Amino acid sequence: METMTNSRFITYPSTIEKSQNHTVILIDATVDDIEVIGLFLKTSKKNFDVYLYRGDLHDLEWLNEIGRSADEYLINDTSQVKIAPDSLRYGPDLELTNPLNYFQKIEQQTLDLIK
Repeated sequence: METMTNSRFITYPSTIEKSQNHTVILIDATVDDIEVIGLFLKTSKKNFDVYLYRGDLHDLEWLNEIGRSADEYLINDTSQVKIAPDSLRYGPDLELTNPLNYFQKIEQQTLDLIK
């Protein structure tokens, strides 16, 4: 029997009530990044809430509001957005080359805990 995922993308200016899903704020992701993550989320065993934010929106109040319940910020290295110093930046020349790697790592950690 196939398990249905309860992952979801949330776009500006929407907010949702915090759930048990792992919450990620994805900042200045490319269309390709979003498509790849969307495909991954369809089959993931872990549920994610993924907020999508573009730096050109210039709404730091909204970003701070959703950030209070987020587990992680993932920021494209080309972005001008500067948030918390412990946020993760991704890009071809960084340790985290793309956001999918992060989602796969979190899913694997969850699966390891179930074993």
